[in-house]
Amino acid sequence: MTENLETKNFSLKRIWKVSIIVAVVLGILIATCPSRQHHCDSIVKIMSEMLQKQVKTLRSEYKAIFKEVMPDEDSQHLNDVAQSLIDMVEPAIDLILVVKNYGIFNVGYFVDETNGRDRVSIGFLGMVFTKKSEFKSDYSMNASEIE
Repeated sequence: MTENLETKNFSLKRIWKVSIIVAVVLGILIATCPSRQHHCDSIVKIMSEMLQKQVKTLRSEYKAIFKEVMPDEDSQHLNDVAQSLIDMVEPAIDLILVVKNYGIFNVGYFVDETNGRDRVSIGFLGMVFTKKSEFKSDYSMNASEIE
């Protein structure tokens, strides 16, 4: 009889320990679930990096075609255009981004009337992971097209 009681106490203690661990892990996941603004910032950062990469490509293609470095004035205009595009992207993303919260994680979607919704980011533990393939441009502009 005492052996049966000891076994029950042991299993109850074990259940309590596992329950406490699960509750702590769930609490951490819930507390660190990123906000909608974190999703926006992550997407803007990715788009900014891709735009800067495109600017670098245009400069190198310009050099390859014209055998000289892009003039400082033109390079500055290119930087200004890139920056103004980045400045316009953030409010646009804010309009079409929908973040669904599932408690321990959340998912960001771009929603529009023609394509429906596309998943673009997943957030948990305070981090946002973006689907970079959604932000690749459909075409690549060459410096030869600038002429």
